[in-house]
Amino acid sequence: MGFKASSLILASVAVVAMTSGCGSSSNSSGGASSSGTSSAASSSSGTPSSGSAGGTAGGAPANIATLQSYVGAKGKANKAPITIGYVNLQGGEPSAPEAYQAAQAATAALNNDLGGIQGHQVKLEACHIVSSEEQGQECGQQLVNDPTVKLVITGAVQIGADALHHTIGGRLPTISGVPLNVSDVTSPNAFALNAGLFGSTPGEVTYAVKTLHAKKVAVIGATDDPAAVRAVSTTIAALKAAGVQATRAGFPQTATDVVAPLEAANVASADAIIAIVITPPTVIATAKALVQLGVKAPVLGIGSVLTPQVQSGLGDFPKWTYNFVSLNPAVPDADGQIAAYAGVMKKYQPSAPLAGDSTFTFGAFMTTAKILNSMKGALTTANIAAAFKAFTGPGYLDPPNYKFGSIPIGPGLGSLESRFYTYSGSNHWSDATAGKWIGPS
Repeated sequence: MGFKASSLILASVAVVAMTSGCGSSSNSSGGASSSGTSSAASSSSGTPSSGSAGGTAGGAPANIATLQSYVGAKGKANKAPITIGYVNLQGGEPSAPEAYQAAQAATAALNNDLGGIQGHQVKLEACHIVSSEEQGQECGQQLVNDPTVKLVITGAVQIGADALHHTIGGRLPTISGVPLNVSDVTSPNAFALNAGLFGSTPGEVTYAVKTLHAKKVAVIGATDDPAAVRAVSTTIAALKAAGVQATRAGFPQTATDVVAPLEAANVASADAIIAIVITPPTVIATAKALVQLGVKAPVLGIGSVLTPQVQSGLGDFPKWTYNFVSLNPAVPDADGQIAAYAGVMKKYQPSAPLAGDSTFTFGAFMTTAKILNSMKGALTTANIAAAFKAFTGPGYLDPPNYKFGSIPIGPGLGSLESRFYTYSGSNHWSDATAGKWIGPS
């Protein structure tokens, strides 16, 4: 892909993000293990022990040596605790309780098996946004007013992120497990450890052009969703800039039969299809129409659509190739990161799913531990921020290479790379990029 196509993607993907609720996060619901929560912007604070993080007694988690090598430490933490703030969207709709479970499991593993942070035990101070932007402000105030908090990690925060960042105002380094808002990568001392919402368009265009060598691509999206409309326009423009013939297929989000608009866009003759459909109804309608039309071309979708609603609505997930901004926990990786992650979750949070937002949060905690264990000087907020700015990788469950300050979207975005995985049905996945991360080129 030439400079013109890459520049077009980078310049316009941020505009899409401003109007999109979620591009890389699952809408899951349910309860999470907690050491006590309150309502509104609900908060909890656990003592630095395996019990407070939902852990169980017994031996070390399976495959823990992989994590010990990654973070550069092992054994129990024995120094005075340091506090990490954690903010997640939980208790309303959408909600990601599994991300908080991953934070608890990561904290337990750090304290019991991974030597803490520079030997210090980790205390988790969690604040949950339920449903409003104002609760993001409350969480920010809670964390900046606690002098023991060294930094903040966020889970899936589609609501309240702007207020959170504004309130923190750069006083605490704030690490996004998955960036879903422009403020996640433009705020002072904010750092994102994967591409999140910003990785879908660059990854899908690059994959279609470079891997599939597609000459004709149909792009599908809802016509009454401003984010989808912008994303479709951006994608088509980038494809055309790369010399690819692109057509558009659109329909209202409430449509249940979308055969006609897809047929009008000549999807049957396309070399590849990019499905920018996010809500379960649009995913279900699109998948049914593509099957009815007998489409054989590869369909590129977004990993966040792999929800229980889609699965139940179709009987299984669509047999597409999906864009992931973190590793897919259903597919083993060469470095053994997935196996070590699964081992920790099985020991300390056995009821939590490995997929969804758990992956983002767990990776953020482990990457943070690696960075802080490697940094020079005291664990001050200024030194921590400087260490993140200088970090070049690899992330845990996340991209191998970072260069913060190099991407025009925002200085806190260190990578636009993503992975692709093909689903063939009945929980069978394959790695579509042969272990490689891809991004705009």
